[in-house]
Amino acid sequence: MGMGIMDRDYYAEGRKASWDRGWGGWGVVIGIIVVTSVAFLLQHVGGAGRNPLLAWGYFEARRVLSGEVWRLVTPLVLHYSIWHVFANMLVVYWAGSRLSAIHGQVEYGVYYALTGVLGYAGATGLTALGVLPAGVGIGANPAVAASLVLFACHFPRQQVLLLFLLPVPVWSIALLYVVVDLLIMLGGGWQTTAVVDLVGAGFGMLYYRYSWHLTGRWWVPRRYPASSQSVRPALRVTTPRDSDSLLLESGTTEESAVAAGGPSTPVDFEAEVDRVLAKVSQYGQASLTAEERAILFQASELYKKRRR
Repeated sequence: MGMGIMDRDYYAEGRKASWDRGWGGWGVVIGIIVVTSVAFLLQHVGGAGRNPLLAWGYFEARRVLSGEVWRLVTPLVLHYSIWHVFANMLVVYWAGSRLSAIHGQVEYGVYYALTGVLGYAGATGLTALGVLPAGVGIGANPAVAASLVLFACHFPRQQVLLLFLLPVPVWSIALLYVVVDLLIMLGGGWQTTAVVDLVGAGFGMLYYRYSWHLTGRWWVPRRYPASSQSVRPALRVTTPRDSDSLLLESGTTEESAVAAGGPSTPVDFEAEVDRVLAKVSQYGQASLTAEERAILFQASELYKKRRR
């Protein structure tokens, strides 16, 4: 049986060399899910009305303004119900793993935490200005909204099952999420929850639009490769009898491949993959840029399709 690039020994060695690719590339995603799930269980010890964790950690703008600034962070691991935490962690599991492959584990972890804090900070600021009525809230909603929107920017045509039944493109799910929050704002109910969502979603759009990054050389804009752009990949995998090469999809012009930011010939792409793998072998996976990570991710997906 064949294997993808991500499974090869020289890649795995570099991957294990750094926490940035911990637990096979799932480190930060698994960490978020575990911490949030444990907090949810502890939150319900002794009943919601008498639980000290919930009383200490829920968000309330008035308390933040009085100095309890930890309430900008702690709501991210607290949730109203099992369905609330399940829905949020499902998005983290599904979208976070792909975003980590593109941006790196540490970058995604910082992105998740920062967007959560910014969401509740935005609600605090609007409350202080008198724009938003005083309210309370819990949940990782701003970070989840930011993850969903960023994923939709990278992979807008990715199909997902709405209510586990209806296949729809992910961009429509992200749009629906934002529209529902806007309708909530206009309706005047649960405005704090809607604001934190919209702040997270807005940051996700700006992060993608202006190629921001939050770790490493943050002042240097990113350049996303074709595998993470809102275009269909210009490559597909074929298995001719006498070759293992990657071929350009029939009907794809050189101009469209260049416009997509991808290689103009299969040789170019294979050479680029070889170059990145050589860098992994020599310096470890932690040395890769976001562009190089995405190249490996694209190549791995293509190889996996070939062995199906």
